[in-house]
Amino acid sequence: MASKIKVDELETVDGTGSITLNNDIAMASGKTLPAASLTGALPAISGASLTGIVNEAGTDAFCAGSDSGWVACADADILQFNDDSGDSAYDTDGTYDGGTYKFTASAAGVYMFWYSVLTGQSDTSNGFGFKVNGTKLRMTESGNAHFSLHENDSGDHIQTGFVVMPLAASDTMAVCASSEGDYYGQKSSWGGCRLK
Repeated sequence: MASKIKVDELETVDGTGSITLNNDIAMASGKTLPAASLTGALPAISGASLTGIVNEAGTDAFCAGSDSGWVACADADILQFNDDSGDSAYDTDGTYDGGTYKFTASAAGVYMFWYSVLTGQSDTSNGFGFKVNGTKLRMTESGNAHFSLHENDSGDHIQTGFVVMPLAASDTMAVCASSEGDYYGQKSSWGGCRLK
């Protein structure tokens, strides 16, 4: 049968030095050790045993490109950025899906996204934007949700877009056409990361 000692304090015989415990100490369920009681150098702790750690800024970083040439797109079509590992592309935390062309937030936070799209190919109007959870993101009164728009010029050109916004865990983000047009995949890309 285990013994129980009830004391308020433990002290060495002369009141100096340290008390040595020869065995591990297990805390009773629901009991905690006050942070103020922890002083001096702490032992190394494996990150695998930590819980409740919130992702930091710079996580979920990715940059995706495409191996396609000219691609025609209808309004609201998701641009097919299928490469997140070739050339300078990357996906630091596995949050980008090159099959669905969507980013999925691993945790709630504030995120930043950008795109750079080569477009033109004789079309006199091309526009692009973002989709959140399958719906075009509207931050202006524009009915088409343009983040970039070029009209009345059929020459090839690059359009860029940028947005900072809060996402919940598992929210998805993608780049989409905001009007009928086309883009050249091999000279287009998009990416983003978590800010906080």
